Amino acid sequence: MFIIFYSCKEKETPIVKHPDLLGFKVTTLADSDEDLFDIIEKKEQQGIIETKYINDILYVSTFQILNACGNYEGNIETSNDTISLQLKLISEEVCTSESARRVTYLIYNPTSKKRIIIK
Repeated sequence: MFIIFYSCKEKETPIVKHPDLLGFKVTTLADSDEDLFDIIEKKEQQGIIETKYINDILYVSTFQILNACGNYEGNIETSNDTISLQLKLISEEVCTSESARRVTYLIYNPTSKKRIIIK
């Protein structure tokens, strides 16, 4: 007697990083039960995006309210002068709490040209 187990779980295709994305980082700043969380949440709702042009690198930083247990991966999409910031949950573990996080992207910008950033 043979028993065969077969899984129908689909394999996820790996995310292809945009070649101009040099680095990505998510930093937890406050959990939902902290006073700082409310301050950051207001900034996130205002859509504040910090940008700095440093030689041929564009530094982009923004606030996000994200699942406190989640791990995230970043990417970008470009179209003409616009850069769209992408953020994807990559962990299977999630929980009911949220955390305020700073999401940072380092983008290769060899012409040092001003860009429109959207999230």
